Amino acid sequence: MIVIPAIDLKDGRCVRLVQGVKDKATIYSDRPSDVARQWEAAGALGLSRGQMLRLIIIPQALRVIIPPQTSQYLNLVKNSSLGVAIGYPDFFNVASTINNQTGQAVEVIAITMGVYLTFSLLISLFMNWYNARMALVER
Repeated sequence: MIVIPAIDLKDGRCVRLVQGVKDKATIYSDRPSDVARQWEAAGALGLSRGQMLRLIIIPQALRVIIPPQTSQYLNLVKNSSLGVAIGYPDFFNVASTINNQTGQAVEVIAITMGVYLTFSLLISLFMNWYNARMALVER
């Protein structure tokens, strides 16, 4: 497999377009030449393409990708609550049944909120830990 680097440029900067929309670009570098030099320097060291990716390119890319990726994961969990909103009548009927039988409808809603909160916090904690692990360590 041959990996050919692709660099998206906008206004002289390296960017990543969000869903192909030019107005929603994440800027990764103000100097595209630095990104190209990473590949050139790795090649000058005699590294194979796989070693270039594993040792140089992917670790640097992960440091930049992790914060927006955390937001994407959290949005995924929060947007899944839309499914609950669509299924709200069913949920409401179950809550009504529980309320009629036990009088504890508030607890059902609190449990649902707790589940979403737990998922969001677990994702945030894991991604923050991973971000700290991938951060550059000053010597």
